[in-house]
Amino acid sequence: MEPNTLQSTSQPRSHAKDVFLNLGAMVTLYASAAALLNLLFTVINKAYPAVTSSYSYYSASSISFPVATLIIIFPIYILLMWLIEKDATENISVIRKWLSYITLFISGGLIVGDLVAVVYYFLDGQDLTTGFLLKVLSILIVATAVFSYYIADVRNKITARTSKISAICALILVIIAIILGFSVIGSPRTQRMMKQDQLKVSDLQNISNQVREYYRTSAKLPATLDEVASVYSYGLQIEDRNSGAPYEYKVIDVTTFKLCATFNMNSDDKREASPVYPYGDPYYNDYGVWSSYKAGESCFRQAVLPENIENMRKPVNF
Repeated sequence: MEPNTLQSTSQPRSHAKDVFLNLGAMVTLYASAAALLNLLFTVINKAYPAVTSSYSYYSASSISFPVATLIIIFPIYILLMWLIEKDATENISVIRKWLSYITLFISGGLIVGDLVAVVYYFLDGQDLTTGFLLKVLSILIVATAVFSYYIADVRNKITARTSKISAICALILVIIAIILGFSVIGSPRTQRMMKQDQLKVSDLQNISNQVREYYRTSAKLPATLDEVASVYSYGLQIEDRNSGAPYEYKVIDVTTFKLCATFNMNSDDKREASPVYPYGDPYYNDYGVWSSYKAGESCFRQAVLPENIENMRKPVNF
């Protein structure tokens, strides 16, 4: 009786192991594929930025998360697949086929949706830009690779040799994508410098808003940033987060001022400095001008809103 008892208790454990191995493999596969597409899309957006009719503050997307995901998650997927192949049993084949069919359904849906998007854009008369076509091609390659592997798997065409070749090819693709990402977006040090500059821009935008609010309530521009900070102290950063030096603020005239900061590198925006309007265009000042700066000291000319000035001159009727 004891051997049978041991056998009956060992089978559920083996079955549970099979389930979690295959589920883990599928989850890591989806996470790796999503991270790979995220990385490729970020590189494409950087190399072929979308051209829009309106101004927008451009912030380069970071490749840190997709690269970190690929570095950690993808090797786990390879390891889990190796364990599955090593401990292959009849139970595993059943579980694996179910998950393989689910994967086939998802990857097949991506391929069909990808092709539908291309045809739709073409028939709708929309521009098939280089960036869009490269994104379509990225999805097509990744989804087709996954679909091809798992269609062979459910047909029992996967051998130890083909599995090893597939893993090597996938690993090469991931390495190429990571190298491409760093070559286009920049090294981790470059990413860190960009984020520091973006924080400086955010600080200056906040200061500009608070200066305008100060003008709205006081009918004059503050003489120094300390005056603004004494009134609107919450969340107002008036010093460079890296050097600790105060941001430069200077009053140009009664309704115009400038803010300056020292940046690590040139911005990605290649537009020239904005023309100076009598009171400043609020939409352009708030978004367009902030996205263009050079390494070293760069200044941004700002003005209070014209409607605020007119409202202050109107008499109050009781």
